[in-house]
Amino acid sequence: MSDFTLEDGIDVQTRQLKDWKRLLKPEVFADLKAHCEEMNKTATDGYHVFRGIDMKNYIANYYNGK
Repeated sequence: MSDFTLEDGIDVQTRQLKDWKRLLKPEVFADLKAHCEEMNKTATDGYHVFRGIDMKNYIANYYNGK
């Protein structure tokens, strides 16, 4: 059993989303948050929660695609 639970991962993600909300345009943040929520549907533990570098890469790719 993982000691980094799904709840732990969601807590980290929530804190990180709060930070991103201050930095991103509202439409970009809304897209990031929606993507996180979609990815969380299949997360089995905290390690599989969409967070950290995954968020940074998503944002970089978002802007590169525009």
